[in-house]
Amino acid sequence: MCENCWLDHSRYGARSVRFAWPLFIAAALLVLIFLNVSTALAGTPGFAQPSPFGLGDTMSGAVAAGDMDGDGDLDLITADTGSNGHLLYLNNARAGFAVKRIVGMAPGDASCVAVGDLDGDGDLDVVFGSKDEAAQVYVNDGKGNFTPGASLGDDGNNYTSVAIGDLDGDGDFDLVFGGMAGEVVVYVNDGSAQFSADASWDEPGNVITRVVLGYFDDNDTLDIVTGVSTGSNAIYLNEDSLSFSDAHFFGPEDPTTKGLAVADFDDNERLDLVVGNFDAPSVLYMNFDGVDFTLTHTFAITSVVSVATGDLDGDGVVDVAFGREAQFNLAYFNDGEENFAVSRTFGQRSNMTTDITMADLNGDGALDLVVVTGGEQDMVYLNNGAGGSTVGRNVGPGNDPTESIAVADFDGDGLLDLLVGNVGAPTQVYLNDKSNPAKGLALHYATPVASTRAVIVADFDGDGDLDFAAGNAGQPNVIYFNDSAGHFPTTRTFGTLTGQTTALAVGDLDGDGDLDLVEGNQKELNRVYLNSGAGIFSLAYTFGNAEEYTFALALGDLDNDGDLDLVEGNYNGQNLLYDNDGAGHFDDTTAQIFGPDSDWTNSVALGDLDADGNLDIVVGNEGQQNMIYFNLGAGGGDQRPFGPGADWTYDIVVQDLDGDSDLDIVVANRYEQNAVYLNDGLGLFNWSTPASTFGTGEDQTTCVAVGDLDNDGIPDFAAGNAGEQNVIYVNNLRWPQSLINTPPTMGIQHPGRTPVATGYASSEILANIIPITYTLYDWEADPVARVQAYFSLNGGGSWLPAVAAAGTVTTNLSASRWPTGTQHVYLWDAPNSKFYGRSDNVIFRIVAYADVRPRPYSVPGPYQLPYTSAETPPFRVRGNQIRVLQGAQPMAGAQVFHFLAGDLRADPFTNSAGQPYVTDAQGYLQGRGALQLGDRLVAIAPISATQDYTLYYASAAPTLTGLDAHVVTTLGMQTLQVSATHPLLLFNLDVSLEWDARNDGTFLTDLQAAIRRSSEVLYDVSDGQIAIGEVRVHHAKAQWLSADVVMYAQNGIRPRASMGGVTAELRDDVGVSGVITNAYGPGQIRMGPNWDPFGQDLAELSANWQRAFAHELAHYLLYLPDNYIGVSATGLPISTDCQGSFMTSTYDDAYSEFLTRTGWVGQCLDTVAAKLLDRTDWETVRKFYGMLLEPATTNTGPSLLPLNVTQMRQQTPATSAVSFAPAFFDLRKPTGELFAVSRAQGYLFKTGGTSDLTDDSVIALGATVGGGDRIKVRGAAAGDRLCVFGPYNETTQSAAMGCLPSLQAGQQSVPMTMADNWQPVIIVNAVTSETWAITATLKAAVSSLNVQLYPAYGAVTDTQTVLAPWKAMTVKPGNPLLYTAQMTLDDPSFEGLVRVWVPGQEGQREALTQFFLSPPWGPNNAGTGFNADMRAWGANARQLGAPVASGDGQVTIFNTDNFFAEAGTTSLQALTELPSFPLWLTPVGKGYRFVSSVDTPRALMFNYHQRDVPEGYEHTIHIYFQPEGSSAWQRLSTALDTSHNQATTQMLGNGEGIYALASTLDVPLTGAGWNLFGYLNLPRRIVTEALVSITGYYSQVATYDPAAAAQWRIYDVAVTTEHPQYAGLVNDLTYLESPFGYWLYATENITLFLKVPAPGELTPYATLTPGLPPATFYGPVRATATFTPAAGMLVTATVNGVVCGRGVVVEWAGGPAYRIMVASDTGDNCGVSGRGVQFAVGGYVYPQMAEWQNFRAWYLPLEASTLQYVLEIARTGNGNGIVTPTVGLHTYNEGTVVALAATAAPDSTFDGWSGDADCADGSVTMTASKACTATFTLKTYVITPTWGTGGSITPGTPQTVTHGDDITFTVAADEGYYIIDVYVDGKPLDPEQTFIFQTSVFTYTFQNVSANHTIHAEFAAMPPAQYFIYLPAVLRASAPAQSLNQLRGR
Repeated sequence: MCENCWLDHSRYGARSVRFAWPLFIAAALLVLIFLNVSTALAGTPGFAQPSPFGLGDTMSGAVAAGDMDGDGDLDLITADTGSNGHLLYLNNARAGFAVKRIVGMAPGDASCVAVGDLDGDGDLDVVFGSKDEAAQVYVNDGKGNFTPGASLGDDGNNYTSVAIGDLDGDGDFDLVFGGMAGEVVVYVNDGSAQFSADASWDEPGNVITRVVLGYFDDNDTLDIVTGVSTGSNAIYLNEDSLSFSDAHFFGPEDPTTKGLAVADFDDNERLDLVVGNFDAPSVLYMNFDGVDFTLTHTFAITSVVSVATGDLDGDGVVDVAFGREAQFNLAYFNDGEENFAVSRTFGQRSNMTTDITMADLNGDGALDLVVVTGGEQDMVYLNNGAGGSTVGRNVGPGNDPTESIAVADFDGDGLLDLLVGNVGAPTQVYLNDKSNPAKGLALHYATPVASTRAVIVADFDGDGDLDFAAGNAGQPNVIYFNDSAGHFPTTRTFGTLTGQTTALAVGDLDGDGDLDLVEGNQKELNRVYLNSGAGIFSLAYTFGNAEEYTFALALGDLDNDGDLDLVEGNYNGQNLLYDNDGAGHFDDTTAQIFGPDSDWTNSVALGDLDADGNLDIVVGNEGQQNMIYFNLGAGGGDQRPFGPGADWTYDIVVQDLDGDSDLDIVVANRYEQNAVYLNDGLGLFNWSTPASTFGTGEDQTTCVAVGDLDNDGIPDFAAGNAGEQNVIYVNNLRWPQSLINTPPTMGIQHPGRTPVATGYASSEILANIIPITYTLYDWEADPVARVQAYFSLNGGGSWLPAVAAAGTVTTNLSASRWPTGTQHVYLWDAPNSKFYGRSDNVIFRIVAYADVRPRPYSVPGPYQLPYTSAETPPFRVRGNQIRVLQGAQPMAGAQVFHFLAGDLRADPFTNSAGQPYVTDAQGYLQGRGALQLGDRLVAIAPISATQDYTLYYASAAPTLTGLDAHVVTTLGMQTLQVSATHPLLLFNLDVSLEWDARNDGTFLTDLQAAIRRSSEVLYDVSDGQIAIGEVRVHHAKAQWLSADVVMYAQNGIRPRASMGGVTAELRDDVGVSGVITNAYGPGQIRMGPNWDPFGQDLAELSANWQRAFAHELAHYLLYLPDNYIGVSATGLPISTDCQGSFMTSTYDDAYSEFLTRTGWVGQCLDTVAAKLLDRTDWETVRKFYGMLLEPATTNTGPSLLPLNVTQMRQQTPATSAVSFAPAFFDLRKPTGELFAVSRAQGYLFKTGGTSDLTDDSVIALGATVGGGDRIKVRGAAAGDRLCVFGPYNETTQSAAMGCLPSLQAGQQSVPMTMADNWQPVIIVNAVTSETWAITATLKAAVSSLNVQLYPAYGAVTDTQTVLAPWKAMTVKPGNPLLYTAQMTLDDPSFEGLVRVWVPGQEGQREALTQFFLSPPWGPNNAGTGFNADMRAWGANARQLGAPVASGDGQVTIFNTDNFFAEAGTTSLQALTELPSFPLWLTPVGKGYRFVSSVDTPRALMFNYHQRDVPEGYEHTIHIYFQPEGSSAWQRLSTALDTSHNQATTQMLGNGEGIYALASTLDVPLTGAGWNLFGYLNLPRRIVTEALVSITGYYSQVATYDPAAAAQWRIYDVAVTTEHPQYAGLVNDLTYLESPFGYWLYATENITLFLKVPAPGELTPYATLTPGLPPATFYGPVRATATFTPAAGMLVTATVNGVVCGRGVVVEWAGGPAYRIMVASDTGDNCGVSGRGVQFAVGGYVYPQMAEWQNFRAWYLPLEASTLQYVLEIARTGNGNGIVTPTVGLHTYNEGTVVALAATAAPDSTFDGWSGDADCADGSVTMTASKACTATFTLKTYVITPTWGTGGSITPGTPQTVTHGDDITFTVAADEGYYIIDVYVDGKPLDPEQTFIFQTSVFTYTFQNVSANHTIHAEFAAMPPAQYFIYLPAVLRASAPAQSLNQLRGR
């Protein structure tokens, strides 16, 4: 007998709270339907879920089911009658048959198939019979792989049917075949699947169609039944082993039988026969005496081809199904009295069914139907599980006003008793009678009359028996304590005297081991009572709403953290979920609402319905829709309604009702039918229609309990009705011998000493090895092959494998008949089952698999159920435990990280939502999980925290490769000791993305990985003490103002950080000069999506980005300056190499640590940190974070951050994501071709879906990529505007641009056009903090111009919309190219974009520029409503002092007088166009306009991208400057640091103007005259463009190419102006190109600047060209009196009689013309300067003679004699200038008037013309050869020294200085005096008169003098006994203390 076998549910509150846990169920009887006795039948199964399997056109002749691959589910195998072969369909446990294997080729016309263990190895083999071929055995390897075995008979067998069974009693399976000729053949097995024909006979005239085996007489041997189509059906009794009787015929002649099945239909333990006939009705023959069969039932159907039997509706009696040919298949349901009044069809009428079988294919406990056909789709019809009957048994007097009910074993006899709570009547205990279970329930105990509305059962006093509590209305609640015999002599009240308690829940809320109470009240606050441990309760606190009607409470661990949370169901109010804080407290302020606020909730229950490991909530409502709320474990969920929608549901129970391991739902309805909803294992139900019902449908049911009240292992229902008879619905199911071989079943006992009850009733906590007692039943006493065990930590639904302790037997287990059974014990090793933590809701499940091996006189199968299972009620278990201590002190709030074997990184123990479990007040880790030997553990315990970081102590010391973690060597308690010697500082960050990246999952995933890697880098360089903790990512500029990190979409952003920007307020520091006031202020880090220090790798979030981000974090979080920046003696920033420091080089692994004093040597002593602060890296870190430890030595690790402490959290905006996924957009020409536009910039205008421009914003996307023909767009949404603007091309006078005015999904390209004469120069100036002045200078006039401002930062609230105002600009009178506008914003903003456009020509005449303003107004005076949060000033401008950086981080400006003093910046603006930029310069990046607020010496530093540098020409980079108001550019002295991509210069004067970094190739020429230079590795360019830098300073360029037809080619300047009609004839040199050398005739001693190739231009290798250019002559060829020239005639030039040049006459400029080149003298007496040249055409010698000169081309008409003269032009003096005509000889016809012109250079003056008399007036008439000379003189300036008393200046007189020269003055104090100050041009060099000048000698140098100056010195007498030390300016002790936070890294 199964003592204490348990099958009940969890129940918390009397009327409404039911908690799900499975009960033990016989899997053979899995579908349980409960009916009131007055109801005959609740329903029949439906087969509305057809599931096809197979190929669709297979010729299946027969089918069999069995577990062919040993995986625990039933597979299908079909016999093929065609050519496909026999097929095996492997089941996926849910009736999915995707896998099929060919078992063997079809042996002809296969007619039958059977499965059984033919070789005795424990797996199922298969045998096929055929009408044409020999029968064939296939042997299984246990995994569903088959090999051919024995062949039986021959090709003429004509076998039609086969049966398997042990006919000779030797313990192996034999085979019986029936044939078409009436033969019956028995093949005897020798035990190894080899067979011999031992017995055979035939019945002439019989055509056998079916053969089956069974026990029909009174012996134990198997008999044979044959079904025939012609002849007579017969039984052959096996009188002894293989000794068969004569045929016992039954039924009519020629019955056309094609189907035959055996089963016990009347439960008399004798097998009956169902005969399915084709042409006659099918019949049922009952076996009453073992030999003679009585026809008892006729089925009025024909066309039957197959019959199957089994319990389809789960009512415990056998039903029958008929497969029919070309007719509907039919299932008939037995009512237990052998009546088959109800039938159900399945399949199609037209199906050519050949065979059917029954099997539970989807594991839901209900038998499904399999139909195979000849040539059609084979089908599985899944059973929906409806049907069944029960017997109703009344309990109580019949009119009890019952509102609550529970079942529990109150007297400890192993049977469930009944507790009934009544309103206005006593609450009653009914004890169950062991001799008559469920029938003899007798009243045993009654309380005084009370209005009890809720009862709950638990062991409140921990004495091992079950007590109960009654929740009452209008009187105190009462606890009744059990005396272990079911009497309750002791009571204790709780609650108020007039309380209105409607719900109770019990559980260990505070984790102290005893059971506490929760009281739900009507119109009162709810209450929590904590147990002292002896059943004494004290009110802990109240919660909830005093106006609510709390009718339902349920406890469960919904967040999987190891404590019990609470669900509160309210009637006509909001349902709530309370999270337990671990100490038993439920906080109203953090309670989560769910469901509508007007549900009339009567009941809530918890259970893991979808098997995801999280408890879901089931809500029962009165007159409203019942709901399931699915818990997804991450703070979210889904919800589904169930039921018809208007049930009056009063109670709900969640429990596994059908034994399939998932949780089902029982619903108690008042005035309506009670219902059962069955789960499919995934939380899916037939939502609207219940699987079954119970009760009359008019019952006043208010409560329900489920449990095995009759101790038969099958769940029964107890229904409590208000004012009516309470009823127990006892399931009448037994385990009769209904089939020839009944499958096993089982029962299970509750572990521990506490008797069985519902919910968290036991205070006992089990641990370590837990014995679970279970009982196996089998009617035939067949053994069970094996058992497998599982456990659930949340009441069932989701399961984990259990590990058996040593000594547990799990295979070959004996079983015996019910009710005795055979008892076994499963020793559960909870620690080795990887169970860590504690659960109060553990369910243990054992699954048993039948043994398929043969036993004497047995048959295999039928294999209808895959397994049987049983589950315990819930109990409490403690598995492995982890405790965190510091010394002896428990550490609360600690996280524990868990390394599995081989793991390099570990996550903390977390709940299903990913939230870490933490330790409680005793240091024990909450939650639960897995733990096993070899695992490693690390704890981190919080010590202190700010809003920016949390300090932890770790339990493991860092190592070179990670952490020295605790290793689990024994299971049980694991104690982890944390220590202050292992600090870990975790910083939390807010990251704001400029765009909405929610639809860019790849980027977000990569961002998380990148930030984790940056965290790992910080961990490495800090010796394992610093990392990043939580990273909150905001989208679409949310928290843009307050975020720690702002990430732009632009691909060219240089990483920048405010040093110490993490501080929330202004903060001082102390340096070598004393206190530095307000050294640090709130700041940010700026990052783009990609970063490469060389600007070449555009990969997003690459390794370089990760290390750069870590570097910026060190600035921002740790207050560390860059160690690659130092300070020179003159105050200029210089490069330093502080070796080994991470703050020196981010990208070199040799620089991977923070340095201590030991490593602070060499150039580290020259860094800013050393000069200004005198601190090492670690000294700075520890100054601000003293809890960290400076390492004793510089380590090289840990190289790995083994703890996954860096977690990224998405901060989801309130609005849904509408942005497209990121995409590359091509640039396309109007023809559709790709259009490459290098350095073009993309902009995304976010329109917000409106036409209002003022709510727009702009995302700068950066430069084009992929060769310039595409742009990456991120954050775009439908309706946004996308534009690409290319740079202006001075050659074509145009710029490429294009826009998509309204983006739509699917667009992939931007149409581009060329905008002529369009690239405005936009200048932004700040008037106030809120008012800007904008000017736009155009290249061509337009009709009108608009301007719009897009502030990057707006109001400091982060939530206020930043408006982008726009207006029409005003054209300046008299200047149509200059437009102005002044705009005022609502809030100060110091950074943003300015857009200008021509109205109506958007995308064609449009431009943007970026600006950055340094506010001079102070943090609290910036405008109304603006506070001191300096983040609003922009990411890199936190304080007024300190270096100022441009918004993109490319330019930084320093005060060179004091490195961190005020830089005096009003505006620093990035320009899209460089005005008047010299064509010979190649820009490197953008230009920047600087506007000064004060005069102070400054230095400017460019940080450039390597990708912007012309390859191979980095050494040619300089900084160029265009002073404000000037159009001229000048090169500045530039310090270039190519290792850090930096260029630095001293700014001139007040520094105002435009600065650009540019590259050009300097080619110093040897002097005036011919110069030979190589044009090497430069792109092909037009001559005038290539030489634009010396325009006016050369006369001719020539090159020699021996391979060309015209070996010499020239470009002559003069011909283009003097005789332009001949320019095309003379100038055949159009381009300079590589590889060629060129001769250039320079008119002065100058330097040629060649424009270097822009990145990406072709730069081939070049060679120089040898040779000396010829002299070139050209002009018309005119006829004479004797000669007429013609085209094609030869032209020769002779020198000294030697032909030195040849040409031909061509038609040009309206007549014959020539060009001839006369070679220079190469030893052949040709051209030398001054030699005469004679010309001949076609042999005719012209009279003209010319001097050979090759510095220009000479115009010489060949004609009849004309007098000509030569004009010689020369230049003299030390000045510079240009003259016209150019210097040299010029030939003119007599009488020609030549105009002379001279223009002095800016540094010179023109003194006039000299020479011939008529030169002076600038006009010469050629009446003879003449000479004129222009004189130029350099300008001079006067510098005047003066001084006061006490010293002097040397030189002491005014000095005249030539333009561009330098002069030095020495200031010397007399004895006893010192210098107070020195004034240059009236301005003091040291206005604060600090001791920089308190010395006796000082020198000052005027450099590159270009104006008059004064210098004045003042002296003072030396005070007595004082000494002064001269130090460089940057180290002055009394220098103004300024902000350090402006020193930023790259």
